[in-house]
Formats: sequence, structure tokens, C-alpha cells
Amino acid sequence: MTRRDSRLLAPLAALGLFAAGAAAAADGAKIIAVPDPEATTNFTLSGIVMLALRDSPDLRSFRARREDSQARTARERALPNPMFNFAGITDRPRETTWPESRERKLGLQQEFPGFGKRELRAGIASQDAALAGYDLEVAARQVVMTLKEAYFDLISIQRVRAAARQDGDVLERLENLARARDAAGGTAPRETTQAQAAMTRFRKQMADLEAREKTLKARLNALTNRRANAPLELAASVPQIPETGGIEGLLALASANRPELRAAEARVRRDELGRQLKGRESVPDYKLGLQYRRNSDNTEGVLFTLGFGLPLWHRTNEVGVREAERLVAASRAEQKETEQAIAQEVRAAYDRVQAARKTFDRCQRELVPQAGARFQASEARYQSGRTGFSELLESQRVFMDARVLEIMAEGDVGAQFARLERAVGVEMLK
Repeated sequence: MTRRDSRLLAPLAALGLFAAGAAAAADGAKIIAVPDPEATTNFTLSGIVMLALRDSPDLRSFRARREDSQARTARERALPNPMFNFAGITDRPRETTWPESRERKLGLQQEFPGFGKRELRAGIASQDAALAGYDLEVAARQVVMTLKEAYFDLISIQRVRAAARQDGDVLERLENLARARDAAGGTAPRETTQAQAAMTRFRKQMADLEAREKTLKARLNALTNRRANAPLELAASVPQIPETGGIEGLLALASANRPELRAAEARVRRDELGRQLKGRESVPDYKLGLQYRRNSDNTEGVLFTLGFGLPLWHRTNEVGVREAERLVAASRAEQKETEQAIAQEVRAAYDRVQAARKTFDRCQRELVPQAGARFQASEARYQSGRTGFSELLESQRVFMDARVLEIMAEGDVGAQFARLERAVGVEMLK
């Protein structure tokens, strides 16, 4: 295993992080402070992830269910509450020959489940609590993926807006060239109109980009439980997308870290315990009691009582055992299906990351340089009178589209990598 793979094996310390709002990754990783949502407007990727894990409204119900399941485990380990009873006859009923007794009885009775039942029930409740924790982890990873997708989309839009402002400067320069030729008596009136139309389209594109940026900021604010219009700026440094390594290493990481797999294992263990509990239904429950008695002649006594169930209906127990065995078989089949589905998900996410990288590399190495060279050549030919203004505007539009495609392709690499993290179950991008 390489050093990089060993770093990838350190999973997100999900349950502790989700409950406390701090990152405590495995193997002693350092604690990352959660930013103050009211005082902070400039967020790093790790900071906004920590904030979402702590405050996201999507995780509240999962935390509540986990806490309830943990409380149920404690309840199953405890004995039932003891029963206090009192009985007494104070006088003789009228028109009867019954003797007057004035008897008093005070009793305390405790019920005990059959041997092994309480431990099995507590074990089942413990597995249910573990399942609630895994559900919380799955929901948290979904929140992180959604947040990172919006994060990279927002960065891309902001970079596109910055690049578009440079293109706006270019369009103004081209419009000035057209006006200069108009002043010189050339054919510029039509060219000036074309330049003005291009500038109008540019302003509309800028307005659309601004609206999309506001939408993405509102989405990020919602994921972190902040006001929709709360100030939000992203840190200037964009996290570097790490290399993924081979598919086999990613499959191994997913096998070790996906909470859905651990949840499937917990379901199998829970149903196994349920089968054992059904098998012990024939073990009788019993009751122990202590009773104090005082008769009318002031004689006193203490009575011990013992009661237990009679397991007479064996056929009912056998039906329950067979049903529990079928449930165990179904859980094991579901576990295998989950393993196969996760492997397919990892492979698909890996392929999408590789495809996004190829698209970005092609834009960076071929498309943008070629479009830029074409625009420079068209501008030189236009100034020398060897080409028309329409060709110059077309080459400028192609160059601008190529730059936008490059920026969006780079953002798509980050978004696809966030989906790969979700598929693998390990936070590799921080």
C-alpha cells in the first residue's frame, strides 16, 4: 500500500463529528474548528463542510432517532419495574356466614425475563442504535456531497464572471475599433451595430451569471442553516483535486468505509439475535414475590412466592423461529446486493471523474489555446483590412466559449470527485 493510499484510508470520523460539530479524523488527525456562522463570511471548503455537518437541518431528525435508539438500548437492559400490591378485608359481608378476618397483605413482586432473553433484547436494541448511527452517517455524507457540488459550481460561476469581465473589455475594444473605422468613413455603421448587439448579449449573460451565483449562495446558506441572503464568500484558494489511484484501491476503501455496508452487517447481526430470541421463547419468564401478612388475631408472617410461565404452545414458537430464519436469509441477500450496488456506484463515479479530467485537459491543452490563437489572428487580419468584423466577433465568441467551457470543466472535476467521495465513503478532498 502506498503512502497516499494510507492517507485515503483515514475515514471521516462521522459520528463524533456529526454530534459535536468538530472534525476528529481517525488515527489522531488534528481538530478543525467550526467557523462562527454569524461572524464568518469567507469560508474555506473544510470550514463550510464542518459548519454544515454541525448545523444542517437535514441531519436533525437522524440525530434524534439515533439518541432515541441509544435510550432504548438502556431500557432493554433494565428489568421491568417491580409491582407493589395491597390487599385486606376489614369486616364481614352482610347476610353471610363468612368469618370476620381483618386481614392485611402487603406484597412486592418482580418479574424476570427467561434466562438469556434480556441480553438478546438488549443486543437487538444495540444493533438498532448502530443502524440509526449509520443512517446519520449516510445522511451526513449526502449533505457533504451536495455542499461540495454547490461549492464547486459557485467557484466556477465566480471564475466565469471574472473571465467574462475581461471579455467585456475585449468587446469594448472591438466596438472602439468599429467606431474608429466608422469615423474614417469605412463600412463601420453595420459593424458598430454588430458590436453593440454583442455587448447587449454580453450584459444579459452577466446578469444570468449573477442570478445563478445568488441561487448557489442561497443553496449553500440553506445547507449550513444560515439566512438565504447571508453574506457568503469563498476563500481564494481552491482545493487541489487529488489523484484517485486505481479502481481496485477505491473498491477496497469503499468496502472498508461505506456506512451502508456496515449497516447491512448490523442488520444481519440484529436478525441473528432475533432468531436466537425466538428460539428462547419456550424458556419461561418467572416472577419472584415477597408478601407480608397480618391476620385479625395479630399474627404476622412473611410469604415468598414464585411464578413462571408454562410453555405449552410449541407450534407457535416454531412458526416464529422459521419466520426469523427467513428474515436472516433475506438480510444476508440484501447485504450481498448492497455490496454489488456499491461496487457499481464506485466504478461509475470513478469513470465520471476520469471523463471530467479528460474534458478539462482537452480544453486546457487544445481548445483554449487554439481558440485564442484564432482570435488573435482574426484581430490582426481585421486591423489590416483582410477580414470582416463578423469573423472577428465570431472568433472572439468562440474564444470566450472555450474559456467558459474550460472553467466549468474544471469545476465539474471537483463536483464529480465529490460524488466519488460519497461512493467510496472517505473524505479525500479537504
